[in-house]
Amino acid sequence: MEDTTASASSRKGWQDITPVHEVLRSGELSERVLALTEEVINVNASNYNAWEVRWRCLQILPCSFMEKEAEFLEQMLMQNPKNYQLWNYRRRFAFHRGPEHASEEFAYVNKCLDGDAKNYHAWAHRVTVAERYGLWEQELDDLSRLLEEDLRNNSAWNHRFVAVKHLAKG
Repeated sequence: MEDTTASASSRKGWQDITPVHEVLRSGELSERVLALTEEVINVNASNYNAWEVRWRCLQILPCSFMEKEAEFLEQMLMQNPKNYQLWNYRRRFAFHRGPEHASEEFAYVNKCLDGDAKNYHAWAHRVTVAERYGLWEQELDDLSRLLEEDLRNNSAWNHRFVAVKHLAKG
């Protein structure tokens, strides 16, 4: 009988496989681990550990990986538009990239809202980006457009209230 307490890679027939938990335990951060996190996330996009390890990998890899990450995130969020872990990661990613990419974040959120105008995660992301970079004026313009499209969009009205409140504070 096979010892199920043994390391997976030491089990018969598993020598060439590196299970995720062993990679996590090793602390390895590399392009290889980044690729592994993508596989794990494709199977379970709610795996917080995979997102965390992915972020740590991106911190040590060349900047060119950040641009590829934007594409990966867009693909993942279109497949999983209401995933907490994914939106948390997207927020972290957006803040890392800085205010020069805020318009890309709003365009991305608009794309998500086109699919579901009441997606709480998209609205919450929008609020945090606007708040972080003080973009409430821009938000009012965009919200006017959204409200012209659907005057009964309560999410847009709520967000407009938040924007006006922030602008009133000055």
